[in-house]
Amino acid sequence: MAENLTKKRMIEQDVAKGLAMVIVLLTHSLTLFTTGGRDTEVTGVALILTAAFAFIMPFFVFMAGYNYRDKGESYGTSLKKRVWQLVPQFFMLATALWVIMGAYMMIRGEISLANVLKSYVAFWIGDPLAAQLGLDASRTFVAQGLGPTWFIKYLITASIIFYAVVKYALSNTKNLFIVIFGLLSISAILSALKVELIWGIHDAPAVAAIMVTGAYFGSKRLLNGEESAGIRWINCAIVYVVYYALGIIFPRIGMFSSGRIDMVVGPVEVFVTEFVAIAGTYFMICICRPLSRVRGIGRFLQWFGRRSLIILIVHGSIMRICCDIMGITGQPNKLGMNNIIAFAMCLVITSVFLLIRDKVKENKVKK
Repeated sequence: MAENLTKKRMIEQDVAKGLAMVIVLLTHSLTLFTTGGRDTEVTGVALILTAAFAFIMPFFVFMAGYNYRDKGESYGTSLKKRVWQLVPQFFMLATALWVIMGAYMMIRGEISLANVLKSYVAFWIGDPLAAQLGLDASRTFVAQGLGPTWFIKYLITASIIFYAVVKYALSNTKNLFIVIFGLLSISAILSALKVELIWGIHDAPAVAAIMVTGAYFGSKRLLNGEESAGIRWINCAIVYVVYYALGIIFPRIGMFSSGRIDMVVGPVEVFVTEFVAIAGTYFMICICRPLSRVRGIGRFLQWFGRRSLIILIVHGSIMRICCDIMGITGQPNKLGMNNIIAFAMCLVITSVFLLIRDKVKENKVKK
């Protein structure tokens, strides 16, 4: 697949996204059912896995910016396209899953209709405002079903900033550093002040900074594997050691806590996350370049990666309901058979869901 490196979109980035989603599913399988119904007790194998691949969400943010190309469009046009790409399917799938999960939990007698509706409203307005309005009574329901979709909210708010500054940032190196440092500083200050806003608005500048960094790498084709294989693997080893060292020095580095830059981190960690994003992305692309040439695994991960947004939206609900039906509960202190079954089940059922969805879309196109 060497010819793939010359194409606009590298196949290995889709393979990397697919691998990243598999890691997300595995990590969530290890931490799904813990005290309070949330993954608050990440220990044992789950802790090791989280530490080893804690750059996963910064990687997705980085790649969101990597594929940016200046087409001469206005800010409004670019943002409109991005919002249209994210919002409609997010809204429709989230609403559909909320109805399904709400009905399922009501049948089980775990929740009332009033709490389902409160949870739905709380989901869209965000935790800070929901707490002020007294709508966070069903936080467990929110977290287990559609909790992972916080990332899409963050991506939407960050995109508003990203498209406003990316052209200026890419105009020259000086502007690039000014924009990145400025955006990171805003989130660092808000973190120091313990300011928390809906839809991750307080973190949006830092997320946008990582996207801008990705856009710069994309404009310079810095991940296209033009260096020799030996140099590439040496670089891969170095960046991973640097990343892991940062993780040891800053245990709550940037997006380590539940994948987010949130109030458990300080201003320094917000800045360090920028380096974690770069190191983690280089590492993922490097290991997935040869993996993309393995016909069966490469093709599956590529297919899985191109649907990573949908997987992120649906997998929490799929895992929650299926594990309940199968009587599977998490074992956070060790990698037990229940964890393996939960992971395999979520992977298979999510894949089947995607196959059905693709088939329905294909039939609509034919008609």
